[in-house]
Amino acid sequence: MEINDFIIKTKIPNFDKIKNKVLDGIDILPKMSFIHEGIDVSNTDFYYQKSISGEEQQNNHIYARPLEKYIRTHCDKLINLNRYQDVDITSIWFQQYEDNGKHGLHTHADGNIANVIYIELPNKDSATKFIWKGEEYSIDVEEGDIISFPSMLSHYSPTNYGKRKTIISFNMSAY
Repeated sequence: MEINDFIIKTKIPNFDKIKNKVLDGIDILPKMSFIHEGIDVSNTDFYYQKSISGEEQQNNHIYARPLEKYIRTHCDKLINLNRYQDVDITSIWFQQYEDNGKHGLHTHADGNIANVIYIELPNKDSATKFIWKGEEYSIDVEEGDIISFPSMLSHYSPTNYGKRKTIISFNMSAY
């Protein structure tokens, strides 16, 4: 098996028509950075979403609304390819990386499938990298791509150089 056997990719059609709506939805949220050993994320709602409830929680993911039908189409693709009964999205968040931003090697525990939607990707070298059997792999992605992969697959966001990179990540459980 090759690394690409584990990764499913979908292109969002006419992505340029919804990109700014997604970014506008992010811009209205409080700015929260996350800096820790091996991590330099300039803006994320990963921790913010866990600290709010009720109506605030519902409005928190306003940036994902323009993407809903494309996420559903991608989920349907996963269901059909893998003969799942269904999938449930367990969490969703955005991350932005300014110049020199990065996110070290990690896996995801909330669900069995991890996903990334590339909203701003000015440099393909800053796209997600994967580690499998001691080898590093990259896949060809661009703005408007959604990728899914097993959540236990080690991956990282390499150092971003230059313009801002923005992704939306979400975890899901397939059954």
